[in-house]
Amino acid sequence: MDKKKINSKSENQVITNIDDSGLDNLYKKIKGVIEKAIERVFKTVNFETIKGYWEIGQYIVEDEQHGKKRASKGDALIKRLSEKLTLEYGSGFD
Repeated sequence: MDKKKINSKSENQVITNIDDSGLDNLYKKIKGVIEKAIERVFKTVNFETIKGYWEIGQYIVEDEQHGKKRASKGDALIKRLSEKLTLEYGSGFD
């Protein structure tokens, strides 16, 4: 008999002999790990996005106000900055 067929046959027997409840428990554990990892990725991305936007806002305020209470050039600067960022990174900076 061909060695390949013997291995193939014994592998099929192992697969069909797995207890479904054991497989279900293993599946649920693995699914839980994957879902927790995805959740952590989303939380990290959201945190870093908010942090980045806060820093951007801080730079804009510092540049516009130069230590004063109110900005003098405001809208024109924001419009030009928005156009440049949109060209470079796509929508979301308008």
